[in-house]
Amino acid sequence: MEACPRTHRSDAIAPQPDWSHQLIVIGVDAHKSTHTLVAVDDIGRQVGQRTVKATTEGHLPAIEWAAQWPQVQFALDDCRHVTRRLESDLLRRGYAVVRVKTQLMAVHRRSARQPGKSDPIDAQAVAMAALREENLPIAQLDGPTREVKLLSDHRRNLVCERTKLINRLRWHLHELETLNLSFPCGGSGGIASWMSSPNG
Repeated sequence: MEACPRTHRSDAIAPQPDWSHQLIVIGVDAHKSTHTLVAVDDIGRQVGQRTVKATTEGHLPAIEWAAQWPQVQFALDDCRHVTRRLESDLLRRGYAVVRVKTQLMAVHRRSARQPGKSDPIDAQAVAMAALREENLPIAQLDGPTREVKLLSDHRRNLVCERTKLINRLRWHLHELETLNLSFPCGGSGGIASWMSSPNG
């Protein structure tokens, strides 16, 4: 009797995890030329890894990669001479960023299975420290940068209001023309003079 062939389930598609209610922490081991990123879930399991160039252009793939998770917090090794640009780019994109002191990474770093220097291990150590420690320093845009951004936003709002007022004034002037009312021509100065005159 011929035996029935065994069925293998190795081709079965594993269900995709639901990240909608989980905070993903992305630890970053930063260097002058590259940054290594390791993402862990809320219980410390690694769910992703990426290495990017340490430039604004290089940070874009990292930001796009992080967008696959709805809730993300970045944890940066607190070496601001090499993390300042990345930190600023992340903050401008609206990401939460915390800073992790090197000594806080020591416990996880010593427990790493691989000996020697390893950027992914260090990046994961940063992420694990961010999960374990409370009240870590929260990164913010530098004072002058933040002030310039606020002033730029305020200027943009003023320009929009100015455009609305100009359009409204032009419409009123058009209505006056249809009523055959005369007023001096001479640009904004002439209009202002006409509006302030007793007979205006």
